Amino acid sequence: MSTTAQYGMKKNWWVQIGVISIGVIVVLLVLLKVSRPTVKIGTNELVVYCAAGIRLPVEEAAQSYTQEYGLPVRLECASSGDLESRLKLEAKYGTPRADLYIPANDVFAQRTLAEGLTYEHLPLARFKLVLAVKADTDLTITKLDDLLDKNIAFVLCNPKAAVGKFTQKILTSLGKYEALDKAKKSTFTTVVEAANSVKTANDIQAGFVWDTTAKQFNLKIIDLPELSQVTSSTSANLVEATHDKAAALRFARYLSAPQKGNLSFAKHFFSPIPGDAWAETPELTFFCGGLNKSAVEQTLQEFQQREGVQIRSHFAGCGALVSTMKSIKSNEKKTGFPDIYMTCDKTFYAMVQDNFNVGKDVSTTDIVLLVRKGNPKGITRLEDLAKPGVSFGTTDPKMSTLGFLSWKMFAETGLKQAVQGNAAVTTPTAHELITQMTSHPKLDAVLVYAANCRYAKESCELVPINHPLAQTTQNIGASTKT
Repeated sequence: MSTTAQYGMKKNWWVQIGVISIGVIVVLLVLLKVSRPTVKIGTNELVVYCAAGIRLPVEEAAQSYTQEYGLPVRLECASSGDLESRLKLEAKYGTPRADLYIPANDVFAQRTLAEGLTYEHLPLARFKLVLAVKADTDLTITKLDDLLDKNIAFVLCNPKAAVGKFTQKILTSLGKYEALDKAKKSTFTTVVEAANSVKTANDIQAGFVWDTTAKQFNLKIIDLPELSQVTSSTSANLVEATHDKAAALRFARYLSAPQKGNLSFAKHFFSPIPGDAWAETPELTFFCGGLNKSAVEQTLQEFQQREGVQIRSHFAGCGALVSTMKSIKSNEKKTGFPDIYMTCDKTFYAMVQDNFNVGKDVSTTDIVLLVRKGNPKGITRLEDLAKPGVSFGTTDPKMSTLGFLSWKMFAETGLKQAVQGNAAVTTPTAHELITQMTSHPKLDAVLVYAANCRYAKESCELVPINHPLAQTTQNIGASTKT
């Protein structure tokens, strides 16, 4: 909202009041990653579409998860491309089965996300593309061209497999793919089949596989300079059509947790990507300026349901919230500090900025004068609050952003002393101030946020304040320690 309008200009305040609610919800959806509420239909098991080369760590973690929490996890393994095709067919015909999709390369993850088949992903692990040979081989291979020059029998994977797609991409960038593709001995559907053929087939000497798969099959890895920096990664991707988003996300978090799934990935030679510390039901502490309460409550409920988390929300004036945060920081235990902080105005974010990441602006609203219907005292500007017989109210400047900014405006306009005698009411919050205004004839005006006034339009009118401090911006940010 803008306060650039001069006195006498009419603003459709009642329409603009809704802007803060929309803005708050949009940014909370981004920051909290809310896409839609969970649809619970009674999950009896989770179905995971898992690339064959990622099966071992995921299978081990799934068994542990079932033992701990009693929910069966069924893996269906194939190439990343074949599993992607299944997701497409199921979406086309409305026959969803999978809850998670774990491809062996994030190219597939990016594609399913872009196509709306998945909606969120959690990184799990990294691994490398290598050339592998039999453990007891005496072959000398120092560069890719040796495969051609020495007529070595090697295999590739089909591009439907993540390793095949990735190999094609890397070799093409090196200008080697066409020649090597023509010279290959055979093509396999999955990396597991390719590695097994290198290990067991007498007529196959080498193959392009993941380093993790090579180690699982006890193959010898050839360190080729062309592949020294070639890495891939895998992730757990939540399927859009999953029947239980909270359950699917909980298992994805388990897979990425340092003391849970990470251990299984490390055991099977992957380089784990640590996610959040494991908690079956994570807890978040949310400090929020009271101005935003009605705008965020529904979003918070949806977020808790979808993410399977518990949010401890504290709504108060930002002055009180800042004081609480400073008190917590001075305490040795430092417990209860917020994971997320949302302000009534970003001046109160700057006061604790060192403890938070860069804030995101959420919305704007104006500080206005709320007067009685018909404006019987003719209050059109701040100066009118100093008139004899005028009684007005503000919120507490020590506890509330609104009160702090209101009295700062009085000070900057030289009105502080002139209006003090007419300040009849001070409340902790704007809600209480409006209640006093609408329920008792004592007050002629109150300074409140326009966004607070949606339910006061029957008995009151809004008068704009032409001062820079009347323009407020709400922002939100996450703690650096969360």
